[in-house]
Amino acid sequence: MLRATDTSSRTRAHLRNNLVGYVALFLALTMGTAFATHPGGANTISTDDIIDGEVRQADIQNGAVTTADISNSNGVRSEDVLDDTDPAGGLAAVDLAPASVASSELAPAAVGSGALQDFSVSNGKLLTSAVTSSKIATAAVTQSDIATNGVAGAEIVDNGVRGADINADAVGARALRPIITRSINVTIAAGSQLPAGGTVDCSSDEVVIGGGSDWTPALHHTNIIEEHRSGNGWRVLGYYGDGPQLSENPPSVSLRIEAYCLPL
Repeated sequence: MLRATDTSSRTRAHLRNNLVGYVALFLALTMGTAFATHPGGANTISTDDIIDGEVRQADIQNGAVTTADISNSNGVRSEDVLDDTDPAGGLAAVDLAPASVASSELAPAAVGSGALQDFSVSNGKLLTSAVTSSKIATAAVTQSDIATNGVAGAEIVDNGVRGADINADAVGARALRPIITRSINVTIAAGSQLPAGGTVDCSSDEVVIGGGSDWTPALHHTNIIEEHRSGNGWRVLGYYGDGPQLSENPPSVSLRIEAYCLPL
């Protein structure tokens, strides 16, 4: 039978002789666990090591998230962008690609004058007939905003141009359409007591603005008894009466009737 002192001595001797082996076994067990937990090797953290939802803003270095880290499928939403009420918020022009904002991206009445740079809206940016009078502030359009020959008759409301809208001496002969003279000649016999003459009409695409008459030859006893506008023409009536020394005058004279017509 062994004594207690002999057993203790043998235990201490066994530990001394196998200390290195036990330490190696401990390290192997602990390092093996570490490598099993981190498949990428030492000093690595994989997604399996992180509890879902546990990476916080404080865990991410400033500037560490780049465009490659953002999903291309609606990755940035409205709630991800600071409102423009924040001093550092909102999207600037440099954040938008040319022609990237179409009418479908704008709410009705969303763009005010303060949102536009001077001279930033050109003709190519506007739909045909898109700018109506309600879109233009009073006195907002000046002469410098209108292209040469930019305003034609179709752009002006009927009876929209008043006398106060025209500068003094602004309308000269070159600013008006050419006036067309239409005429007829009527022969009147000497001594006729009945008026003779007629009416000269303007065409359907013209409007009469006046008229006149003339005798050939000019004699003292030729008379105009009626001259005025008639419909869309000019009417004149006259006669070649009995005058002194009528026998010395031609047996008939010619009455020229003219209508002055302005093309529409």
